[in-house]
Amino acid sequence: MNKSKILFSIIFLFYSSSTLSPAEKEAPRLVLYSGKYTATGFLSILLDRQTDYKESYISVGALNLPLDGRLGSLHFETEGQIAAHSGLMRHMEFNGLMIARLPDIFHLPVSLALGEGLSYATQKPELEMEWDKIIGLKLKQDTNPLLNYLMVEIDASLPSFFSLPSEFNPRVFMRIHHRSGVFGTYCPPTCGSNFIAYGIKISL
Repeated sequence: MNKSKILFSIIFLFYSSSTLSPAEKEAPRLVLYSGKYTATGFLSILLDRQTDYKESYISVGALNLPLDGRLGSLHFETEGQIAAHSGLMRHMEFNGLMIARLPDIFHLPVSLALGEGLSYATQKPELEMEWDKIIGLKLKQDTNPLLNYLMVEIDASLPSFFSLPSEFNPRVFMRIHHRSGVFGTYCPPTCGSNFIAYGIKISL
């Protein structure tokens, strides 16, 4: 593991968040979601819609803060997460990330988002150390508590008959929760984990 690269990543993440201020017109959001582990690779989930589920689960509570500043149609947010693992893995996980969001796609109450940050697990996740892509054999590899964090999300406003009071602005979403070694930067190129998750956001 290249410690200088990890240190640079931490400094960049916190510097980026400090240069943006909370958006005046948007309230912070409580984010709650849960998901199931899949041994399928990140790109295969997105492009091939494959899922090789394992009996390992994640439950996440997060605080999402909209930020001032726009880049074209993109909106920006920052998010801090606390996650608990159950099933085949039993540890805690802490994540911080910056998010770019494209809202109101095709003038619908739907948005797409991409998040990037850092993830710290309280122990080396067991399933991140398994790799069975070579000739069908299960091989052990190393991982690290500190990895890159990436998420892809689609969310939508709830229909009015499902909604909480309007001031809570509830939204439901699907998210890929991804820890990654970034092609060998943090750990061997094949380490990491993916969870396909579903949840809800409400404005505070």
